Amino acid sequence: SCEACGRAKPSRHGRYGKLFPLPRPVRSWTDITMDFIVDLPWSQSDSKWYNAILVVVDQFT
Repeated sequence: SCEACGRAKPSRHGRYGKLFPLPRPVRSWTDITMDFIVDLPWSQSDSKWYNAILVVVDQFT
């Protein structure tokens, strides 16, 4: 696990495929991406405690 060994070690995963552009959405809320952000500092709202958020992004707007 030294630096020289890391550089000389052969890759064990397959070749990556070619990237291609995603088609453009035609209207709002037809294409969205979602991601959870977790392990945040605890926060209280309306007597409930939270430490994560859900991020939703509309790809059209």
